[in-house]
Amino acid sequence: FAALAPVKSNSLAFDWSNPPGATYTAYSYALDQKNNTTPAEKAATVTPNATMQAPPGDVDGLWYLHVRGQSSNGQWSATSHYPVLFDRQPPQVGRPSPEANGAGSPYRIVLPVADTTSGIDLSTLHLRLDGQDYAYGDGIEYNAETGALNIDTYSLKPAPTAIANGQKMQVSLLELADYAGNLLSAPFTWSFEADMATATGLTFHALTAQGGDSPALSPDGNRLAFVRSHQVWVMNADDYQEKGQSA
Repeated sequence: FAALAPVKSNSLAFDWSNPPGATYTAYSYALDQKNNTTPAEKAATVTPNATMQAPPGDVDGLWYLHVRGQSSNGQWSATSHYPVLFDRQPPQVGRPSPEANGAGSPYRIVLPVADTTSGIDLSTLHLRLDGQDYAYGDGIEYNAETGALNIDTYSLKPAPTAIANGQKMQVSLLELADYAGNLLSAPFTWSFEADMATATGLTFHALTAQGGDSPALSPDGNRLAFVRSHQVWVMNADDYQEKGQSA
């Protein structure tokens, strides 16, 4: 039984082995949330294994299996403590931005998703944007500090169809699990209206070749730094010479 492997079942089977040179005729064990419990000096099993039920109403988090052995002379060993991480709750989805039935930029979509026990398993992500399906990868990042999925539609592959101002956008988080294997209880779907600022009288050109996030100008206004695919890029503010991994 792997220490700290997240567990979502209420029925657990444990196996343990004796220390080198030690022989026991019986064992005592306990399962609780304390890290130093000593089981009673009373035989619970004569084999180095046990099956037990975790009460469904108990809280998730870090628990401990405590085991000690009894020698043929009746003496009890010191107790060994093994951590077990219970996680029986699926990831929780928060309030997206742009909000449901609201309006906002379709180029930056943020969806809070959190799992405070075992964490989000991003390999299970299945997202749908206006009928196109996406897995975790280019254009989709997870910020563990803020607990949010950040969707950069410029960087999605394949690229979504052209988005018109005022267009109704539909986003669905169809599947997502935590590292214990708990799936979302149901898909999370919302829609919003694409609201993009427009300007007249000027000609605008994209400075970056494949989009980016968190832009910042240097104090003299000559250099532009931005983030793309977990890397910091730097370029001149008036040309297209991107230099990746430059900071």
